[in-house]
Amino acid sequence: MQEIVEAVGTSQSNISQHLAILREKGVLLARKEANRVYYRVGDERTLQLIGMMREVFCGG
Repeated sequence: MQEIVEAVGTSQSNISQHLAILREKGVLLARKEANRVYYRVGDERTLQLIGMMREVFCGG
């Protein structure tokens, strides 16, 4: 989670709350290995949506 905190620039508790909501809604899937949690997108359509938004708002 520290990598996300540093990249986004907010508190760990804020990131944790948002990740929990995204997991509850099925947007993210998580798996735990030892003391690390790995997240991935739970639905391929989410990645497609992100790609379309990137094209529209970032020019590709």
